[in-house]
Amino acid sequence: MANRTLPSAPRATPFALSSLLAASLLLALPPAAHAAGPIIALGTLGGEESRPLDLNPQGTVVVGYSDTSDGLLRAFRWTAAGGMQDLGTLGGSFSVAAATSADGAVVVGESDTATPGSHAFRWTPATGMVDLGTLGGNFSRSAGVSDDGSVVVGEAENPPFDTRAFRWTAATGMVDLGTFGGSRAFAYAVSADGLVATGNSLTAGDAAVRAFRWTLAGGMVDLGDPPAGHDSPSGQAISGDGSVIVGTMYTPSPFTTRAFRWTAAEGIQDLGLPQAFATDVSDDGAIITGFYSNTPGQSTPFVWTQAGGAVDLDDYLSARGVDFTGWTLREASGLSADGALIAGWGILNGQVRAFLADTRPVCGSLDFDGDGDDGTDADVEAFFRVIGGGTCAP
Repeated sequence: MANRTLPSAPRATPFALSSLLAASLLLALPPAAHAAGPIIALGTLGGEESRPLDLNPQGTVVVGYSDTSDGLLRAFRWTAAGGMQDLGTLGGSFSVAAATSADGAVVVGESDTATPGSHAFRWTPATGMVDLGTLGGNFSRSAGVSDDGSVVVGEAENPPFDTRAFRWTAATGMVDLGTFGGSRAFAYAVSADGLVATGNSLTAGDAAVRAFRWTLAGGMVDLGDPPAGHDSPSGQAISGDGSVIVGTMYTPSPFTTRAFRWTAAEGIQDLGLPQAFATDVSDDGAIITGFYSNTPGQSTPFVWTQAGGAVDLDDYLSARGVDFTGWTLREASGLSADGALIAGWGILNGQVRAFLADTRPVCGSLDFDGDGDDGTDADVEAFFRVIGGGTCAP
């Protein structure tokens, strides 16, 4: 075909051209609400209950535990495409999945064995459930895993049957992280690169419980004193770079549990909720989730942000347009890396069910980034972010 000369036109900048293209494509899309989607029920392994404990940074894989049709407790791995998968056991009858890697292909947790005692496991699709052993005793449990799945932390018995924090790699096996001079220590979480861990340890003479931050270079370091009137802090979750730790501490009189957030600059800070437990933190340390109780025997999930402090999860989801009709939400237990996806459990139709809530706005309107303004430069940027494989929100 011969080249055709087109009529001349005013020269447009590349961004103007992209804006026009995006606007035309946006106009072709059906309108959508400026809101997030409905809460997702993750189902069960055939029984009546399921509870999640972790999700991967993208929120595409959730792990936890569910009962089966014959009443056994099993570790599960959930994806939208495959649903809830039973990960099996190490030869016994029960297992629990505690954490997953960034790609969701490595899952760690605890399972009972064919002989007395339960052991830490590391599961992959290729290997199935692999026993990580113990420190010489009868018990171990995996609690956290690095983003690449190569580092696992948890707790394990040694020959005197004291429980110690451990760090496992394929090269080193299970290594005792030591204590603050006492008989026991527990590791509950590890940073994205596997170089920082957190948990708690007894001090000399088992006199007190102290939260720790362990690094490969510096070993176990005390997080410092909790606020006045508080004691026994324990690190439960850690930010991606290991700079923010969240956990739980106590007030002895009257006895209550209190959720906390720690940084090197601010120390241990009370999040201000009664009978509260912090369960997870976003990669940047700006969003925390957990649960608290104003009524004995009844828990309420919360989300804490630097801007707004702690709010009930019901209110947090409602403000973002998430539909949780029919649910009574009880606990929030896991966050995606950006804090936009929240895993937890609640009561649905009288049954305990794991859920996944996505607070990101639904794409597809002229307000592509969901900020309430239509057709702005930010909407155009959001559009190209989505067609490039990203999400509406930056």
